[in-house]
Amino acid sequence: MPSNTAGAGVMQMFYIVADQPVNYIKLLLLRFGYFWGQVRPYYSVIHNATIVVFYLPAYFFALKGFRKILQHPIYTFMLTVMSLQTLMVMALAVDWDNRFMVPLLPYIFVFTSIGLTSSSTYNHVSSVASQTGSIV
Repeated sequence: MPSNTAGAGVMQMFYIVADQPVNYIKLLLLRFGYFWGQVRPYYSVIHNATIVVFYLPAYFFALKGFRKILQHPIYTFMLTVMSLQTLMVMALAVDWDNRFMVPLLPYIFVFTSIGLTSSSTYNHVSSVASQTGSIV
């Protein structure tokens, strides 16, 4: 075995980028879509549909939450961690089972909860519940 294999994978990546930049950008975009979409062609239709039904609304409200706390200092930290994790998966990892998304789920759900609590639908349901005395 070669004695200097520590950086062999990274060096191969740089060779591929230098040799085929357009194909590498396509690969990055495909990995980005699979990473954040979380659907896979080898998952069952029911599994993929459940993922879409759960994560699309979560992402929608997370985006609303992003916009609500743009000025908060924790926003920069959370966005940096999410961006670095995404870039690492896009550049270096093969994510067959969404295992690299797991560390980001708390951040996504925090932003989702902020987006949900700021939505007019949630505020309307909460006000109706408080008027009727029911718990939401």
